[in-house]
Amino acid sequence: ILLLIGQGPLMEEIKQKVNSLNLTDSVKFLGQRNDVNKLYQAMDVFIFPSLYEGLGMVLIEAQASGLPCIASTEVPIIAKVLNNTEFIELEEPINIWISKINEIINCNRKIDLEIVRNLGYDIKIESKKLENEYTKILQNFK
Repeated sequence: ILLLIGQGPLMEEIKQKVNSLNLTDSVKFLGQRNDVNKLYQAMDVFIFPSLYEGLGMVLIEAQASGLPCIASTEVPIIAKVLNNTEFIELEEPINIWISKINEIINCNRKIDLEIVRNLGYDIKIESKKLENEYTKILQNFK
């Protein structure tokens, strides 16, 4: 089953295509969600064929959950924080994408949160750093 998360005009276009191909039993449209971290645990692979991304935070989240990931080369390479991620050009034929999915779908799902933390993607650590910076700034005004 393919899970699609998000909303907007492109998602409506995708829904129409899924309906026209009679794939409604195989594709689930989940809309805007606040519990994506739980959904990652139900996934086997995370595929991110984005047309454009400033950073690709969702890709970083998926990697942190231990998911093997495949993203388009339109996602900045800096979003690759773990070795469970591959990039493919959008123009590549679908069989290249399918081949890569089949290659990584059964890989060992390892979560290395220490690497993710060291790269600055731990909200508790980073929010504390930000709080300390604001405290320093406020002390300068006293």
